[in-house]
Amino acid sequence: MASPRKPNRQEAWLLKREMAAVLDVRTSYFDRAIRPHISEEHIRRDGRALRFYARGVLDKWYGSKYAQSTVGSDDETTSEYFGLYLHALEDCDL
Repeated sequence: MASPRKPNRQEAWLLKREMAAVLDVRTSYFDRAIRPHISEEHIRRDGRALRFYARGVLDKWYGSKYAQSTVGSDDETTSEYFGLYLHALEDCDL
């Protein structure tokens, strides 16, 4: 999980369109399906734009997907979500 002490590196905080690109979803889907899972501590205002702490977003989103997938699923599905999570982390270069 993401560290409670978030880094101050600008690279760790992504704009919504950048965060959506990392997750390979549209920004409308990000707003509708992913953003409700994100803690307020992982959102920061930068002028008029919002920035999202990438590691925190990934942890929350894939944690919720993992929880949904493990109910009545097999190990292959769980491994698939874990693989997607690791791939997304690599894309963020965190």
